[in-house]
Amino acid sequence: MVPASVRATTTAVSRTTVATSTTVPVPSVLVPTAPTWHLEGQHSGVEHFVISGGEGCAFLNHHLVETMILTDGTVWQLREHYCGIITNINVWSGAGTVLISAPNGTLTGSFRHSARLPSLGVPYQLDIASGTGTYAGAHGSCTLDDHLQSKVFGVQEHHGSFSCDLYR
Repeated sequence: MVPASVRATTTAVSRTTVATSTTVPVPSVLVPTAPTWHLEGQHSGVEHFVISGGEGCAFLNHHLVETMILTDGTVWQLREHYCGIITNINVWSGAGTVLISAPNGTLTGSFRHSARLPSLGVPYQLDIASGTGTYAGAHGSCTLDDHLQSKVFGVQEHHGSFSCDLYR
């Protein structure tokens, strides 16, 4: 017999199953966004360059002025100023700024380009960083399929097709 001074206690143990869920982060799928503007057309113009630099250029100083005609007939003006070098293995390389003036705004940006010499032209890309007017906030790129014809030393004609994909 258990003396009365000793009390027996019973502890009830409750078991509850708790359902848990774990959230595993799933990387978002990048869906390409259609450009705000996709523009195409033809370009042509004249480049002038000089040896001995100037305007921040150490060796070759280039200026290109072109007319860009879009497929809908709209006319843009392209101006590029860039510095170039020629390596000892006959590779021309250049970089500079670009300004495209459209009837309803402007686009500005930069580019880097290179070509093995002699060259009849190679495609190159303009990196558009900003715009004004209709193109305010624009960024993207334009690819120019460029063909060259040397006229005299320091003067080259450029022409070809172009396409631009611009985003806002």
